[in-house]
Amino acid sequence: MDQSLQMSTNFDEIVKMFDSRMKVYEDRLKKLSPSCSAPAMDLKSLTSEFLDFKTFVWKTLTLMKSHVEMLTLGLERHEAYLRRKVVLIHGVAEEKNETLSSVIMNILSSHLELSDVSTSEIQVCHRLGVHKGKPRPILVRFNNLSTRQLVWNSKTLLKGTGITLSEFLTRSKHHVFMEARKEFGVNRCWTSDGKIIILLPDKTRRKVEVLSDLHAVAFQVSFNFEIATFA
Repeated sequence: MDQSLQMSTNFDEIVKMFDSRMKVYEDRLKKLSPSCSAPAMDLKSLTSEFLDFKTFVWKTLTLMKSHVEMLTLGLERHEAYLRRKVVLIHGVAEEKNETLSSVIMNILSSHLELSDVSTSEIQVCHRLGVHKGKPRPILVRFNNLSTRQLVWNSKTLLKGTGITLSEFLTRSKHHVFMEARKEFGVNRCWTSDGKIIILLPDKTRRKVEVLSDLHAVAFQVSFNFEIATFA
């Protein structure tokens, strides 16, 4: 089931649950009206009603949380798709009145051995953020994905130059990436196509997109470690 259909289904279920529950309470209120001779609810009945309603509320909140998470993930994936032709270049000295297209072309030809790439293949390039003394990263959007991938796949040639490449992650995805590096180590985490890759202690790789994914992986690793320790 796709995300939009799942979200619609969840919302419809929430509406039905509220409608059904409110009808039940309306009926109970009518029966307990002053003109009615029905006896008042005893403590046992009241407790049962409270527990039922508590369960109902938690189920509703869980569905709503799932709805929001799917919507957020959908927007994140859409934004990542829009950024798929972008790379960020870090560590390039910033100069007054610089011509960034020329700076980028020099990096491509001198460091990445991509002299065949021309300036016509660069759609947009500019520095990110406000200048505060240290060089700001350069955002480069290429006209086609194949050129972007060619540049990205050559990034290991930059080793030792002080220049690095990174993907242009969304703010929330960047936060998850930073948390993954804290949890598993800098050298065990990287990104690919907007997804965060984690190299686990058993040498397997896991992809995560949101914090709940990361927490689940961290819990599983911790659990497996405890099992191995006591085995």
